[in-house]
Amino acid sequence: MGSQPIPVTLVCQFEMIVRGFLAAARFLLVLSGGWTGAARWQRQVLTRFNTDIDLYLPRGTSAGTVIFVHGLSALGHRDPRVEQLGSALATAGFRAVIPAIKSLRELWIRRDQPEQIEQLITAMTSDEQLVPGGCCALMAVSFSGVFVLRAAGRPAVSPHLSALGLIGAYADVSSVCNFLVTADRADPYGYLLMLRSYYAEFETPSARFLEALERCIEHSIAESEAESFEGILDANQPDEAQLIQLIADPCARADMGRRIRSVFDADWRDYEVPIESLQLDVPVFLIHGRDDRVIPVEQSRDLADRLNGRGVVNRLCVTRFLSHGDSLIRWRELPEVLRVWRAFAWFFRCCQVSAKRRSER
Repeated sequence: MGSQPIPVTLVCQFEMIVRGFLAAARFLLVLSGGWTGAARWQRQVLTRFNTDIDLYLPRGTSAGTVIFVHGLSALGHRDPRVEQLGSALATAGFRAVIPAIKSLRELWIRRDQPEQIEQLITAMTSDEQLVPGGCCALMAVSFSGVFVLRAAGRPAVSPHLSALGLIGAYADVSSVCNFLVTADRADPYGYLLMLRSYYAEFETPSARFLEALERCIEHSIAESEAESFEGILDANQPDEAQLIQLIADPCARADMGRRIRSVFDADWRDYEVPIESLQLDVPVFLIHGRDDRVIPVEQSRDLADRLNGRGVVNRLCVTRFLSHGDSLIRWRELPEVLRVWRAFAWFFRCCQVSAKRRSER
């Protein structure tokens, strides 16, 4: 009796699995600095929708398109970490579309920011030159995860989506605010950015106060492990003494935390994560650093629970290889490498499978 032919669908599924693992391997090699992959990609710079957009193109056939929204970083889309991610995606076989977003580069949180970034994402997903075939995945890091989640719930965007990938995202902005204000291990950078944005929109501080706050932010960027701002601020100057109190006095910090949380409930309410508007057929990949000091890992765990409650397919990977915006893959830690590799393979496979299904509709 002759052998039975293997169903075509099983062959396709096997091919997708293999491609996902190969893509994840290339991606992690470039992301870790172990391989430049320079021969496998090229970068183009376009201007669309009044912003510059970096387009990382793989050599040969593309497996799909990924739009990436950078975080609150002064270098924005040209942050070396973002450039490395773009080249890693292209080396993995994906077109990476990374726009420069002015308000994020200027480190602002503003009431009009979510709507502006959602409109930009909506426009990009409908642009045939950026997203050939009209199907793409969305990725974001840190605070910008909320913009991707909000855009994914838009009727004009959701039909274009294959998957979502969120790196160090949050589930509840008030909880993150409370962590940054009160937790001893929290990175002061996040609190300082909220403080700056709050005062710019809702108070009228002196120019000296704002200038001192800018110095503190620059110091926290340059000295990522800095816990003290001694030598940065002058306690003999009233405006700077006020800032010292807001940074060092637990009672003053707690009061400021309440004030900031109140605007997240009102003017900044669009920073809440809209799980209820997500489509059930768009899988979500979550990866979070175990020791993240800006957005704690519990946020991605809570987000996964909320997605499960909504019925959205998702996968969570918690790893020691990430901090907040930085990665350090230690290849000797083989079990951890394998976990991260499998997780990214799942995400890339979702991008390919979902894109294929949508193209067949």
